[in-house]
Amino acid sequence: MKQSRQMDDRSVIDQRLPYTVRKVAGLAVRIAATRDGAALRCSRRACRKDGCCRADHYGREGAHCTGKPSSRAASEVEAMMTFLAALSMGAVQV
Repeated sequence: MKQSRQMDDRSVIDQRLPYTVRKVAGLAVRIAATRDGAALRCSRRACRKDGCCRADHYGREGAHCTGKPSSRAASEVEAMMTFLAALSMGAVQV
């Protein structure tokens, strides 16, 4: 069985990226983690209480998602960021 990729601020968000890109990537991680049910498995009380991922992906230690999102959730983040890149380069006509 393939081991799921760990989604956290170290693997998804590089501090060398512009602030806005980091914010969007953090939002993508939180959305995917929530859709994956990670909030219900999370060690953070705020995530379990609100029913959504509340992880802060801006480089603070321990800020990664502790709900153990699956590799499917990691793929969703990748898809969201690919779409955003295509949109910003004009590859998607709206």
